Amino acid sequence: MSVNLRFISRPSLALALVLVPAVVPALCALPETMPLKPYMVAPAAPFKDCISFQEIPGKPGKFLITQKAGTLLYYDPATGASSVWGQLTPDTQYEEGVNTIVFHPGFVQNGRYFALYTPISNAGLPGLNYGHPGGFEQVLEEYTADATHTKASGQAPKQIMKICCQDGPGHSGMYAIFGNDGMLYITTGDGNSDGRDTQTRRTFLGTVSRIDIDHADAGKNYAIPKDNPFVNDGDPLVKKEIWSYGWRQPYKIMKDPLNGDLWIGNVGGWNEDHVSKVGKGLNFGWPITESTQCFDNSKTMFQYTAPLANCNRTGITPPNIPVPHSMPRGNVNTNCVMGPVVYRGNPASSLYGAVFFADHTAQSLWIVRLDANGKVAEQKNYPKTAFQIIHIQESSDGRILVAGLGSNQLYYLDDPALLMGHPTAIQPSARPASLHVVEKGSKSFYDVAGKRLVEMPFFARPLSVTAR
Repeated sequence: MSVNLRFISRPSLALALVLVPAVVPALCALPETMPLKPYMVAPAAPFKDCISFQEIPGKPGKFLITQKAGTLLYYDPATGASSVWGQLTPDTQYEEGVNTIVFHPGFVQNGRYFALYTPISNAGLPGLNYGHPGGFEQVLEEYTADATHTKASGQAPKQIMKICCQDGPGHSGMYAIFGNDGMLYITTGDGNSDGRDTQTRRTFLGTVSRIDIDHADAGKNYAIPKDNPFVNDGDPLVKKEIWSYGWRQPYKIMKDPLNGDLWIGNVGGWNEDHVSKVGKGLNFGWPITESTQCFDNSKTMFQYTAPLANCNRTGITPPNIPVPHSMPRGNVNTNCVMGPVVYRGNPASSLYGAVFFADHTAQSLWIVRLDANGKVAEQKNYPKTAFQIIHIQESSDGRILVAGLGSNQLYYLDDPALLMGHPTAIQPSARPASLHVVEKGSKSFYDVAGKRLVEMPFFARPLSVTAR
């Protein structure tokens, strides 16, 4: 069974692609269709409210599934085998719960991983309490996997950081990723505060934080990197952990595999979401601006109706990809971006470097090409998915995978331009020096520039290449 993301279909294209050395492909038309199909075998224990998924370092093709209510699953899509990795006990009201698991860069050696979630201590607190800070908080905790790296060790967690306090549940952000610099980047939403504190930098609300979890400052279980942009700010109340600010709901943060650039999908409130590249010290405007729009921040959520004609944009970084809402919030909340993924699976692909993201509420997928200045050169919107995509990510086998609330497994975007290329199309004499394909038993692997050995479970046998 497959779900087509557009109203029309076209004949299937051959899946064989010839791998060539990395090049920047010429701009060409984006695909007219983008089918969404089940990824291998459905899990033995179907997902329940999957929020995110991560490929397990050292176990290519094996995933840890994060579920909102706190059950973590180990999942092997090649066989459908799944088992409980571990259990957290979060508060799950509104948008809360467990949002992400992030593996330490040295996970293969040390088994360390981190959970970012809303603790059960939030349960029973007042609901949305606009304009009046409540006790809602988030915690970042460190865990360890067992020796097999298929489940938690059972050792007690270590609390690394507590993020306090939101006005109420929702707009928590709560996604984290390690940068190429080894630092942990953490997103925090405005906490349903209408952006009251996001420009002050005196709270974590509406920010991206950057911390060092391999060292510790006095009184902390982490260190603040000395090159953070506000470390030397003269205001003692400014949070020195902050890397970027002016966000409303930076729900997901992803890394460009090529250069390590960090990208965020920011959920707007009334007129526009946006997808933007994060940068040191950058201010993305909320609540002065909402993406490209001037926001009337003198109003509360329930009073706001339309953007202002003008506002002071001094020091505000414009978004890379504005995502206008299909209709204003006053009619229906129509947009909620998920992602983005900068596609780097196949250097020869016409989609290499394109930005993929989903719209959770509108149930659609977007592909955007950027020009040399990081602005939109071409874009296409593909409606309509059969479920609300909640997470989108590139896997080590070169596919773009998605999961959704209400879907019970992973799915992949099925387009020939998204595959690594079929090895049978590559003759040993013409094979690029950066590619090495080898068979081990019944499985096939590729090695790119000697950097990784990754299973390719979707390639059909037999292979006609030989190991160098």
